[in-house]
Amino acid sequence: MTAVADRPATSAPTPAVKRRPHRDRSRFERIARLVWALVMVVLVAYPVTRIISQSLSSEDGTSLFANYSILFEDDRIAVAILHSLWIAVGTMIGALSIALPMSWLLVRSDLPGRRVFRSVAVLTFAAPSFIAALGWVLLLGPRNGLLNTGIQNLFGLEEPPFNIFGPWGIISSCRCSCIR
Repeated sequence: MTAVADRPATSAPTPAVKRRPHRDRSRFERIARLVWALVMVVLVAYPVTRIISQSLSSEDGTSLFANYSILFEDDRIAVAILHSLWIAVGTMIGALSIALPMSWLLVRSDLPGRRVFRSVAVLTFAAPSFIAALGWVLLLGPRNGLLNTGIQNLFGLEEPPFNIFGPWGIISSCRCSCIR
C-alpha cells in the first residue's frame, strides 16, 4: 500500500471542447436533410406560391384583389367568416380553460392518478380525429344521439336538448378535441 504522497498528482480536468452540432453530423445526414428540405419546397412551397399568385391575378387585368371582391359583396360569406371566427375563439377559450388548469395540476401538484391522466392524453393521439367527431355525433346527434334520445325518453321532451351541429355543439366538441 502506498502513501498518499507517493501517488502522482492528477492534473485538473480539461474543459470539454464545445463542438458545433452541425460539425458532428455525417455527410450523409447533411445531404439527407438538404434533400428533405428540397422535397418540402417542391411539394409544399411551390404549390402554395402558385395558388396565391393565381388568386392575385385576374384574366381581364383589373385590380390585384378583384378575385377577393366577392368576399365583400355577398353577405352570406361575411356571416360565414364571422361564425368561423366565433367558433375558433370559443374553442380556444374553452380548450385553454380546461387544458391550463389540467396541465398545472399534472405538473405542479401531487394529483392522485396523474399517471393515468398522462397516459390517456397520449393515447388519444393514436386515434384519428374523425373517430372523435363520429363519437360526438353518435352521442349528441339531434335525431339519433344516444344521450339525446335517452334524455328525451326519460323526461318526455319533444325536441333534443343538445344539438352537436349548432355553434355551441361545435365549440364544445372542438374544445374537448383540442385538449386531448
